[in-house]
Amino acid sequence: MYNINIDKNLEEESSKNRIIKVNFGIIYLFLLIFSFAFIYFYSVYQSNYLTILVPYRVLWSVAIIVIGVSMLRIKHTGAFSLAFFITTLSVGITITSIFVYSSNIQDNINTIIIPIKDVKELAFDINFTSTQAKISSEESNIFKGDFSSNYDTLISSNYIDENKVENIKLEQNLWIPGIGSYSKSSDIVFPNLIPVSFKINTDFSSVKYSLSGMKLKSGHIVANRSLIDIKIDPIEIYENTVIDINSNFSRVNIVASKDIPIIISYTSGYSQIEFIGLSKDLNSSKVYRTTYKDITSQEQSKNKQLTIKLTSNFSQIKVIQE
Repeated sequence: MYNINIDKNLEEESSKNRIIKVNFGIIYLFLLIFSFAFIYFYSVYQSNYLTILVPYRVLWSVAIIVIGVSMLRIKHTGAFSLAFFITTLSVGITITSIFVYSSNIQDNINTIIIPIKDVKELAFDINFTSTQAKISSEESNIFKGDFSSNYDTLISSNYIDENKVENIKLEQNLWIPGIGSYSKSSDIVFPNLIPVSFKINTDFSSVKYSLSGMKLKSGHIVANRSLIDIKIDPIEIYENTVIDINSNFSRVNIVASKDIPIIISYTSGYSQIEFIGLSKDLNSSKVYRTTYKDITSQEQSKNKQLTIKLTSNFSQIKVIQE
């Protein structure tokens, strides 16, 4: 007869492992589909939209990647089928949303025309979120703006202060409320027969600036998670004309005419910055300026220059003078 001794410790450890083993793939898939369903139906069927940080067209692609990784660990046929169903459903909803409007989407089209009379200067305060915008200038004494959105409304106001400055404020700050064919665009035209200063804040937007012939006193641009293209053709600058650009998680391209003497100073936090057609200042490694041989004698005699101050964090910046 042989005696068989069983190690009780090994048996207890094996029993514990069996008890705590959980299929986290199924739990994850359940929480994922519950969260998406809750946010989607709340945003579509409630009048007070639930604001989210990024559009659904970004969220679903991230979700599918995570689901695909989770499927690699799923061995049960039912769990695999559920993951495949959710992935297919996400793709289907996204494709459908491109062509189908939600029931609560309405077209809002606003056109603003403000004649400029008896004022010394224009001051703009503009705030955009999730917008495709164009900002340009033309020879006139009228401010014009076209604003179109099928989920957001324009908030605007204007008044003349004691210094004879016309202050114009424009806002469209709603995030995309959910899945669907949502859109928002703006076309702004500054008059260039009167001095202009502006402050423009953009978040999750694409904005193209085309500044030509302006009497620019100052500018302040804040870009958060945005794509910014700035083209500066010959403009009238003053003794202390400064454009401040603050970029966070954004891509900013600046193209300036070689006929404009400019000086650029920058501070950078984990950003990629490139200067083309400019010379590095001899006294500072973070200052670039127009190559003097490209400045006309007329501009040199005026002794005026456009100052651009760049502050960037986790951004891609390119400045070209040509």
